[in-house]
Amino acid sequence: MSAPAPRPRRAWKIVRRITLICVSLVALCLLAGMVARLNLLRQHPAPGVLVDLGGYRLHLHCTGSGSPAVILESGQGELGLTWANVQPVVAKTTRVCSYDRAGYGWSEPGPQPRTASASVDELRALLQKAGVAPPYVLVGHSIGGLYAKLYAHRYPDEVAGMVLVDSSHEDQNEGLDPAFAAAIQQVTSQSERQISQIKPLIASGIMALAPGMMGASAKLPADTREAYNALLATDSRSIETNLAEFKATEASFAEVRAANITTLGAIPLLVLTRGQAEPLPPGVSIDPAVVAQAEERFHRLQTEVAALSSGGHLVVVEDSGHNIQLDQPAAVIGAIESVLEAVRP
Repeated sequence: MSAPAPRPRRAWKIVRRITLICVSLVALCLLAGMVARLNLLRQHPAPGVLVDLGGYRLHLHCTGSGSPAVILESGQGELGLTWANVQPVVAKTTRVCSYDRAGYGWSEPGPQPRTASASVDELRALLQKAGVAPPYVLVGHSIGGLYAKLYAHRYPDEVAGMVLVDSSHEDQNEGLDPAFAAAIQQVTSQSERQISQIKPLIASGIMALAPGMMGASAKLPADTREAYNALLATDSRSIETNLAEFKATEASFAEVRAANITTLGAIPLLVLTRGQAEPLPPGVSIDPAVVAQAEERFHRLQTEVAALSSGGHLVVVEDSGHNIQLDQPAAVIGAIESVLEAVRP
């Protein structure tokens, strides 16, 4: 005799219990994520001040005292924390300020597109509102170097000297192999997919359970790395701003080209550039000969930037990639100290 078939009512009870267990596990995970998110936010408050620029606030962190003030401008996708190996040392001799551009880190999103012109406007307004008086020594890394150059062109009386750290150049993409344009589009598409996937995990608090997965540089001090990861794991606006700024790169280049910067006068200007080529993003493949050509062009443009000032010099940091402030912070500190010595009476 065959076994009796399961009763529909009994089978329904089993399904209901399994569903209840699954829902309970999801709810517990979300609750744990919310608690972890709140704990991270409480453990890592803004170290500086939040300055209201009229409807949104930017985070400014100034340490040390003295003049001229050193202003640290981060690269694309970076928080002001990227200068953690540089700022404390420079603060021993003068006032030094790092900050988060609108939408990054502790700063709130701004109303303007993430272009060079908007960033220069916001930085100047931030410094004025916070009472950080010129003249400044501007230090800009990557796209931040491009912003610093535009600032010095617009407001030459406010800039005493500059250090450009593997700075972007408005002409760096001109005349490059089409493979690079395809690679840029590929990176953009990859970033958009990754953001769409990670945003719900950040919003739900799931990423706050494992903030170390956000990947802050191991070359940062441990406490800074924890804060960096915490900011990225608890709010998606930094990674969204990163993509917006990346998409606006060509618009920024066009704004700087339109400014027609042919000279920066005689200000002390140190241009630091990498000695090691940066690896391509994962999944991106380009002929090594094309990469070498782009590297050669990039270094030639760095030489041209140094020549914008009669007080300009180019320094190749041999044992460093693009992030010189992380790979060789002593080189950046030394450059800043040299410029400070040159501009002080």
